[in-house]
Amino acid sequence: MKDAAENHVHAWIAAPDLPAALALELHLADLSPTRRKRGGRWLVEAAGPLQARRLETIVARWLEEIGETATTIRVDDKLVQIAVRQRGRRHLATSRRSSG
Repeated sequence: MKDAAENHVHAWIAAPDLPAALALELHLADLSPTRRKRGGRWLVEAAGPLQARRLETIVARWLEEIGETATTIRVDDKLVQIAVRQRGRRHLATSRRSSG
């Protein structure tokens, strides 16, 4: 039987801008994510029942969607760099200005 801690994460994910942070929140909706701007950059915080490896997969998919190649995640007390190959797609929200 797997340890419960293996299936629970507390993570901070760096997003390049507000539209990208909003898109990431949609991917992590089951974890009730929150976003905040800290020191000029956007961070999305998420905690809940999810394996760290699954979180990394979700973040990699999000990076591909928004057209970014890498980001940093703090999972519990460990920094993890997630990188993907550029495929030329860009999420619509990141290509225009956000309102508000």
